[in-house]
Amino acid sequence: MLIKKKQSELQTQIQTLNNELLACKNIEKQHQLMNGKLYKEVDKLKKENEYLKKENVLIREGNESLGIYRKDNKLSQHQKTKPKDD
Repeated sequence: MLIKKKQSELQTQIQTLNNELLACKNIEKQHQLMNGKLYKEVDKLKKENEYLKKENVLIREGNESLGIYRKDNKLSQHQKTKPKDD
């Protein structure tokens, strides 16, 4: 009787551990999926950031060539060091 009780307890414990293992595997699978999506999003944002940086440089150079000042009424660093055409 005692042996059957122990076996029953062990079977219950094994079943509980198997359920926990399946839950952990599911969590790991979801983590990998989300991590992959995050990497894709980060790559997309890095590309967009590089594009915007290049666009900003072009706008700044265009403004400098037109003599347009920034809000603080200062020329940009680039324009200060550019030789003057006289």
